[in-house]
Amino acid sequence: MPVPAVAAPSAVTEQTQPLSVVPGEAVTTPAPTQAPVKITADRMTYVEKDRKVTFSGNVQAEHEGLRLWAATLSAYFTEAGKNAKDMSDNIDRIVADGGVKMKKDKSEGSCRTLTYFVKDGMLRMEGEPVLSDSANTVSGEVIKFYLKDSRSEVLGGQGKRVEAVFHVPEGAKKP
Repeated sequence: MPVPAVAAPSAVTEQTQPLSVVPGEAVTTPAPTQAPVKITADRMTYVEKDRKVTFSGNVQAEHEGLRLWAATLSAYFTEAGKNAKDMSDNIDRIVADGGVKMKKDKSEGSCRTLTYFVKDGMLRMEGEPVLSDSANTVSGEVIKFYLKDSRSEVLGGQGKRVEAVFHVPEGAKKP
């Protein structure tokens, strides 16, 4: 099934068939490394005045080894991306909502809302976020995961303190 192009719609364009956005279409983006963002979903809605594309239903997204799954996902374009020809170069951020799962290399996480700042390579996880790397797990009120250098920052708050569980392999040298 050919993929419809998202080319300069007037106000709202809806696609009710399964959709796969491939390189060269309006909702792929070359980030600083020129890697596309690939998003598949059951439905897509584009609102030009908001510079926003929203995907819903069985959403999956991939970018440079990062994989996301969510109920809905919205891609927000920069001001420069308001013209259809510029959109593919100007995704500012991607917001995934509802039962969000993510995987990057050995790291896996879950939360209610995940914001991916594409150019910065940073994930902001909120809503009972949990991030695991093999057997080790961290959680808190907000987790910031920096993809480029594989580091994380976990913030506590009134609703949730930072919690970390680290497992030492059996036979490991003790201090």
